[in-house]
Parts: sequence; structure tokens; C-alpha cells
Amino acid sequence: MGRLLKPSEGALNQLWAIGADKQQLVNGQFYEPVGRLSTSLDKKAKDNELAAKLWAWTEKELEEY
Repeated sequence: MGRLLKPSEGALNQLWAIGADKQQLVNGQFYEPVGRLSTSLDKKAKDNELAAKLWAWTEKELEEY
């Protein structure tokens, strides 16, 4: 995780995501460039309480839209 991409590789993840077979993806997971399921999530990325707080904050921030 954390590999820097060359500018010419910048859109590869977006292109992969748009064409990926959605049935093969794991919901809520992080995919590293390009299209590889990450196995190196840190403690904060797995924290359900923190995720709930982030969700609530995001909902509040987007209320007016």
C-alpha cells in the first residue's frame, strides 16, 4: 500500500473501477492500484465505531444538498 503512481498511470484505478465486474468486488474494501484487494488495512481502517462517526459527519455535512 502507498505505492506512488506515475502521472501516466493516474487514471488506471478509475478505469479499472468503471469496467470491473461488480459481482467480483468485496463491498467496503480498499483496492490498491490497479484492482488488487488490499490486505494491509491498518487498525483505523477496520474501526467500526470510527466508520459510524465518519458516516454521521458526512450525512450532516451533506444535509443541505
